Amino acid sequence: MRQTHFTRRSVATAAILLVVATVGVAVSNAAAATATPPNGIYTCAWIAVNPAAAAQAQVTCDPAVFFAAMSAGSAVISPESQVACEQIPLNGGRVGTGVFAWGQYYGATYWGYGAQWSPPVSYTWYVQRIDGYNAMHGDVSTLDWYTTPSVPWSEYRWGAQNHGSLAQSWQECSYQ
Repeated sequence: MRQTHFTRRSVATAAILLVVATVGVAVSNAAAATATPPNGIYTCAWIAVNPAAAAQAQVTCDPAVFFAAMSAGSAVISPESQVACEQIPLNGGRVGTGVFAWGQYYGATYWGYGAQWSPPVSYTWYVQRIDGYNAMHGDVSTLDWYTTPSVPWSEYRWGAQNHGSLAQSWQECSYQ
């Protein structure tokens, strides 16, 4: 009889330890999900573990997310001046290879933009209308400041995908 009691106690103790270990791993994984990436560089690996924080920072590795139209409830920012400038990504970080980043929607007709980190530089930029239509895009491989051709006034956002080996950010200005 004593052996049975010992076995039941051992099984109960093992079950408790298993629950404690499982909770510990869950807490550890939750702590690993952070609002900002290490060294301020958004990578596809970090984005995969932190999808909510990545969405808030407006970065993704999924082209479908980048090219999706803005949801009906989102607001267009109406700057008080004729020019609205922002850093992309919006929080001041940088994006690694393959990462898309984009800014806010503004009423605009053309954009000025440029990469902020030294060569090698390689990225594709996009101007996307609020309904998801890509009004224009292009590939860039220098640090120069560029200006897009004009388009009919509408609500657009500017975005880019980094193809270079160096993490990148951009300065972008929307003009009315």
